[in-house]
Amino acid sequence: MQKYKYVPLAIRERISALLEHEIGLKTGIVPENLFEAVDAIYSFGKKEVDKFEKEIEKEWGCTFADLLYSAIVDILMEKGMSFENASKRAEKEMDELHRLMKEARELYVNSERKEDEQRRRSFQEQAKNIIHNAELAPDLCTVKKTFVHCNILDLEVGTNTPKGGDAGHGGLTLFKLIDGGGTDWRIRITDDSGSEHYFEMPQEITIVLGGDAEAKTFSEALLFAGKYLKLRMKGEI
Repeated sequence: MQKYKYVPLAIRERISALLEHEIGLKTGIVPENLFEAVDAIYSFGKKEVDKFEKEIEKEWGCTFADLLYSAIVDILMEKGMSFENASKRAEKEMDELHRLMKEARELYVNSERKEDEQRRRSFQEQAKNIIHNAELAPDLCTVKKTFVHCNILDLEVGTNTPKGGDAGHGGLTLFKLIDGGGTDWRIRITDDSGSEHYFEMPQEITIVLGGDAEAKTFSEALLFAGKYLKLRMKGEI
């Protein structure tokens, strides 16, 4: 059975005030007791819960479990139970509470995963449509060129910029590289959440940029990269 330390009343009161403040800011509801606070906190999701628990432990030197255990002991002692019996009863209550909190955490985590997956699919579909439209857009005036050495690399590039502003003005730039044979390359893409995705020997790489500024900076980056690589391969730098 897990053991919990008894948190001094002054600390518990200050943490309770902190709980009410944090939950009130996020939900607009001030919980009437610690058990309502637990339910409200877990409704924030796993990341917020982990952050909140770490903040409590760092600032007050006790865990959230310690706080709840002490509160249960207080309630039982107010009802006339001895400290020893109240402590034993509180440990049993905490075991049950841990079970319920674990179930609640799993529910919220699964809910977050489902929302993340739906969001990811939505973004993927949006990106797919934008790339597909760019490949079909006649005003991009795309050109194709094949580069042959020990490998074969096909290039397709085009743009309809300038359009007078950002992507909302309709400006698109298409850049596509296709392995025509024997190209040894590997790709790493880091998404907006920081997750890295690796691809071994892809058949094709397609990049679509939206907006005038993006077309300009991308073309400048390609020019710089090409110039640098040529000088480097010649041993001039």
